[in-house]
Amino acid sequence: MPAYFDIDQTWKAFGGWIDTLVPAPDDHPVHYGLPAGRITDDSEQAFSLARAFIKHGGVTLEAAVEAIIDWYDRVGGDQSPYVGPSTRRACRRSSAATIAHHRLWGDTNGAPMRISPVGLMHPGDPTGAIEDAVTACIPTHNTNVAISGACAVASAVAIAMTDGVSVDTIIAAGYSARTWDGSRAANGWGHR
Repeated sequence: MPAYFDIDQTWKAFGGWIDTLVPAPDDHPVHYGLPAGRITDDSEQAFSLARAFIKHGGVTLEAAVEAIIDWYDRVGGDQSPYVGPSTRRACRRSSAATIAHHRLWGDTNGAPMRISPVGLMHPGDPTGAIEDAVTACIPTHNTNVAISGACAVASAVAIAMTDGVSVDTIIAAGYSARTWDGSRAANGWGHR
């Protein structure tokens, strides 16, 4: 959380790796004011998605919409500096039904940071993780770059959930899943 979005700036400010819990710097562009040990919107959204997927019995478009709107409302999304532009635009729609209906936008890559629960739900099943990652991206980050990144993370997490797997295998699973190009949507991926 206290790291800047630029590695050099982080290294300069902290004199190397951050290896203890520290508050965000006062000049941090987004996390200023957060105390040591505070999680960011990345983890908050992942937890919100996990709760909704459990409640709905799996990954659905409705669960993803519900999770993101719930998180947005909890953090005071209209005024929160933690909400990215694609998520803010989606959540400012009038209702969950409107978001689900107008799901053809997104111009940032925020989906991968919240997608780990999808991989956790598919231990050893990267294909299932990829399919559900697409669904989870649609409400706010329905772009090739965001979906590709989310598929890579979900696939890597799914493989990491198996016994005796190597780091190289986990990386390979993420690397091979990153090439999502939208063609899978024609086969029904993400449209359950």
